[in-house]
Amino acid sequence: MPCREGRATVRWVLPPDDSRKVWIASSFVKGFGSWQSPLHTLRQAGTDAARILMTLYLYEDMPTYGGIDPTTAIYRDYETEAIYTQQTMPWLFHTSQGTESVKMAFCSDRLDIHENANGEIHEFWRAFKKLVDRGFIYECLTVFTGVKINDDMCLLYPLHTFNKHGHPPKGEESLSGKMNRVADTFGLSASDSTGRFYGKFSFIADDDDVQAVGIYRLRFRNTNKAFDDVLHGWQGIQDSHRHWSEKADQWIQQIRDKQKMADSGC
Repeated sequence: MPCREGRATVRWVLPPDDSRKVWIASSFVKGFGSWQSPLHTLRQAGTDAARILMTLYLYEDMPTYGGIDPTTAIYRDYETEAIYTQQTMPWLFHTSQGTESVKMAFCSDRLDIHENANGEIHEFWRAFKKLVDRGFIYECLTVFTGVKINDDMCLLYPLHTFNKHGHPPKGEESLSGKMNRVADTFGLSASDSTGRFYGKFSFIADDDDVQAVGIYRLRFRNTNKAFDDVLHGWQGIQDSHRHWSEKADQWIQQIRDKQKMADSGC
């Protein structure tokens, strides 16, 4: 500001290179529940973590991806295996946790963070882990159409939402429990003989053109009427949750009916 020349030093301008603004929720400043000082927590995470968090707000796309855009920013890859296929029944899949992946253009162009000689970006992952550990970002395992991370993928439903303690945040209940009941009904649970899952999940789809992707969500999101994309995104997620929950119930009943007929000799 010309009128204040000499009184301060500009360290960063967010967002860089364009005129888009970073909008954050008022709760980011005021806090909510027992979390009364998010800004103080972010300051403790360091300047790299703060830059990454502010920049990620530019990549939030709730209607399309239910969180941060995986095609241009960051996501967790999951390995998916089809374990049951029949024309008259749903396809059943098991998925196990893969690796985190970040687009290098996002790091280099947006954050000025570059690979080292070994092609690694420890600086980014250290700061990102601080954001996850402190609760600013969490992961939602989501089922999409398509088998590649690109613009053609389409959100089907959120499967399981994590926080830093491994449980879904309040109001974001997942379908993982019901989907595992579907797998149990098939006799193909993702758990081992002791009932432990070790990061494996079951899910259903109408065909094999699907993938499971770990989508990252921002804890502090604008949900007022001025931000229709976030509100519409949540509405779409709730609608898909309800649709696939009902579909899972129908398939469970259908499988049980077939088993009863088989047991009775019909």
